[in-house]
Amino acid sequence: MNITLIGMPWSGKSYVGKELAGRLKYDFIETDAVLEGEYGLPIREVLEKLGESVFLKKQEEYVISSTKNKDNTVISTGGSIIYTDRAMQYLKEISLIVYLDMPLEVIEKRMADLPRNIVGSKDKNLERLYKERILLYKKWASATVNANQNSKIVVENILKIIENRKKFNKL
Repeated sequence: MNITLIGMPWSGKSYVGKELAGRLKYDFIETDAVLEGEYGLPIREVLEKLGESVFLKKQEEYVISSTKNKDNTVISTGGSIIYTDRAMQYLKEISLIVYLDMPLEVIEKRMADLPRNIVGSKDKNLERLYKERILLYKKWASATVNANQNSKIVVENILKIIENRKKFNKL
């Protein structure tokens, strides 16, 4: 079983993903890091270099190629992966998708501390982008976890979801 974490940038996908992978003794893949490694640039510069449409296409390709034939892996996706139906359908087939729900106010504060470009932010302010994306995160998620709490609690909540899913699938 794979676990995919989706959510807004700054929602804690990478941090929680690493902790979760450690607890489960799973592999960990951070798809933004795969893109950064390919281009040798921070993700915001990759986005600037490629432009949004090419970036989304590359993100889709890397999500699929870096997770193909993987099992027992926690996958931390870029926040904009939900704009690519092909990648999301693929992730839905190979994993349990968990949406890390973080309030807009917390994301705004984290964004002020660590600014970076976000797909869609040229045409929309963060609040509008947040509202748009929440609908897509909820559409694709198998489960939602409140990420606005201690990361250890977030991980415990995800572990409970996994355990419940395993019990349910055994029936």
